[in-house]
Amino acid sequence: MYVHPLTSPPPFLFPTFLFSHSSPPPSLTPSHPVRNLKLKPSSDDLYSNQTFANWASTMWSTNKTGPYSLATGNAAAFLSFPVISTRWAELATALTTQNHSAYLPPDTHPTVAAGYSVQMKSLATALRSNGTAFFNLVMSGGASSGVLVDLHPLSRGTVNIDPANLGKEPLVDYRVLTNPLDPLIMADILRFTRRYHMDNPMTKDLGATEFAPGKGVTTDKQFADYLVEALSPSYYHPVGTCAMMPRELGGVVDEQLRVYGVQGLRVVDASVISTIPGANTCQTTYAIAEKVSALLLKKMGEMLTGITGCRFDQGGVRVGLCGKVEILSREAVNVGSYPKGRAKAVIFPMCSIIQSLPTNNSHQGYTKDEIKPYHQCI
Repeated sequence: MYVHPLTSPPPFLFPTFLFSHSSPPPSLTPSHPVRNLKLKPSSDDLYSNQTFANWASTMWSTNKTGPYSLATGNAAAFLSFPVISTRWAELATALTTQNHSAYLPPDTHPTVAAGYSVQMKSLATALRSNGTAFFNLVMSGGASSGVLVDLHPLSRGTVNIDPANLGKEPLVDYRVLTNPLDPLIMADILRFTRRYHMDNPMTKDLGATEFAPGKGVTTDKQFADYLVEALSPSYYHPVGTCAMMPRELGGVVDEQLRVYGVQGLRVVDASVISTIPGANTCQTTYAIAEKVSALLLKKMGEMLTGITGCRFDQGGVRVGLCGKVEILSREAVNVGSYPKGRAKAVIFPMCSIIQSLPTNNSHQGYTKDEIKPYHQCI
């Protein structure tokens, strides 16, 4: 058995281009006051204005609204690589021709290595495209320049069972920057961010001052050295350990999220996403769950129609009556009652189970043995 590699979460930085104000949200370097941030209220007021901070705390504790309901920021930019870098074609070609397996762990399964190569060629195409976001800058609404994210890291990490203690948490290795093209892509992300803050007529009046990585950092080597010291390995978007890919490319689940080689088991979470999307993984996972819910309902209908020739309707509480099997929705199971000896179908998140209610010889119902063939997961 092999463990599928972790698609490393997007690395992120706090490059410090500080606007005019004091005490911005935490970053890798301390800030000092600058001049011209006129937005009020701003996120900085949570630290510098006690009255505002008290109000924000009350709003959150009372009804979970207000400034504390924001996550990392209240606005963000998602930009393609050709927008931010003039050497997009050069880096895309380098990625296409790269010996991809050389940057994976030496014991990587051949199918996983094959899948990684396919992913890298796909990302090489994405580097050339204006339709794929690589650059993500999350703005905080305060003096801080925000959080900077590389949405499509090329390096791959691993998640493995701890052989010394199978009950402990798995061993996670992000293996950040193990693909040598990652520092070059991130260097251009930093260069663009510098131009946005420091060489931009639209932001000039904000009076930004660069503290990190610093004006003296200009070459690829200097940016790479900075990344080693400043980069956080994760922006909390790990995916790919149960990738939806062909099995011969290291995939774990098929296009209906069924685990290869295991009957009646699906995986429905971010682990099925083979590479990080150019978006937040939270909404993406919601979409996957909605899609699978519809798939399971459709599958349930097909199964019951094939068994009894009945109609399966998702719209009502009582879904249908199919010969010997009375089908009720999950809501009906929670609040309703059933004729003695009849069977019920309960739709669970991962499978549908048809089972008979308790009965005895005195009732004109159907026994569990008669319903037993329909007890299955889909």
